[in-house]
Amino acid sequence: MAGSIAACLPIQLGEYLALVEWTARQVRPDKRGASTPCAPAVLRRIEPHSGRWAVRVKAIGSGYWRVVGDVEDLVERAANLGQRWLKGLGLAKALTYER
Repeated sequence: MAGSIAACLPIQLGEYLALVEWTARQVRPDKRGASTPCAPAVLRRIEPHSGRWAVRVKAIGSGYWRVVGDVEDLVERAANLGQRWLKGLGLAKALTYER
C-alpha cells in the first residue's frame, strides 16, 4: 500500500491487523480457520455492511483499480486526478443500490 495506513484509514495498527485477518478469511474461505462470523469492531465503524467490504476487496484489480469506495468517493477522486471517471463506478453503484 502506498502511503501510511493512517492516511487511508483512521485506525490503529491492531485494528488494521484484525481487519486484514478477517478480510483474508472472507476472501479465502477454503483456508483453515476461515470461519469467523463476527466482523471486527473497526469494520463495523468504517463499513456497516461487512459483506460489501468483502466484495470490494475481492474486486480490487478487476472491479476496482486505483480507488475503492462509494460512488461519491470515486467521483471525487477522479475529479482530483483531473479525470472524468475511474474504474469501479459500476460496481460502486451496484453496491449502493444493494443497501
